[in-house]
Amino acid sequence: MKSLKEIKHTKSLRGYIQTKINEIDNKEEQEMLKHILLHIRPNEIKYLSFIERSGFSYAAILYFIHWVNQYIFNEKQNDHICLVLTIVLGVMYRFPMILLHRIINYLVSYRNKYNYQERTGITLLICLMIFPNEAMNAGFIFPMIIKLSNSISINKKASR
Repeated sequence: MKSLKEIKHTKSLRGYIQTKINEIDNKEEQEMLKHILLHIRPNEIKYLSFIERSGFSYAAILYFIHWVNQYIFNEKQNDHICLVLTIVLGVMYRFPMILLHRIINYLVSYRNKYNYQERTGITLLICLMIFPNEAMNAGFIFPMIIKLSNSISINKKASR
């Protein structure tokens, strides 16, 4: 009787990168590239750090790119570039909460139809509808606290 062998072929960018990494002979290089590019840790490491779990490293990378690009491109071009990079990172890393939050925030604020408080509320509501279990995750709580504190300070400035 022949044994069955499961073969998974994928057409995604992540799958293509993973097959190319698996073709490398050196195991240390494979593990390092999988960790850096695909966010896959070796089996002997059983924990993930706080920063990696919450997705703040992605947000920091995107913020840095946005900051550098503000000197090169105008504001609208810079926003579009960062949106595309956020979507690419989301596809590669399976859309963690913080990346999806950035995409939803961009889409809600695209037409300037809502004021800051309404955009914040709509974005947080949509994120909680998609990820209800993430309400106690640092990747949701810290951006929410910052957005709500900015909302309060805007109200104080407006009332003066």
